[in-house]
Amino acid sequence: VTKPSNPTFRVFASSNTDTSSEITIPYDSEAHDIGNNFNTSNYRFTAPVGGTYSFSAAHWHKAGTAGMVYLRVKVNGSLNSEFRSTRDESDAEYHRLYINAEVNLSSGDYITIHGGGANGGELHTSSSLIYSYFAGHLIG
Repeated sequence: VTKPSNPTFRVFASSNTDTSSEITIPYDSEAHDIGNNFNTSNYRFTAPVGGTYSFSAAHWHKAGTAGMVYLRVKVNGSLNSEFRSTRDESDAEYHRLYINAEVNLSSGDYITIHGGGANGGELHTSSSLIYSYFAGHLIG
């Protein structure tokens, strides 16, 4: 079964961002957005129909920082899922950070991805679709 019109998107930020406090990650560029359901002005995916959706995001624990970083999936502004990563000491390498969530949404519900750090950790959002992104699609 093919579903070429199902809502699907993959977005990324057009500039690097480093943060130790929580932000809504500024996904202002689209790789694709079937159905035009992602808004690059407010960084939200809005469900066009009710159903189960799969979402994923990937970012970095900034090189040279220790402490904790996190990614959060929020539904209508409320926390749905969170992934944390902690490094006891800094090193010269960036460390990958992923979050995945399957979420039941009603038509009009919206999803945002938030991220930040604590205790010296900094979340890094790369300005490349290859390294940092937010993606999602309707499962059914």
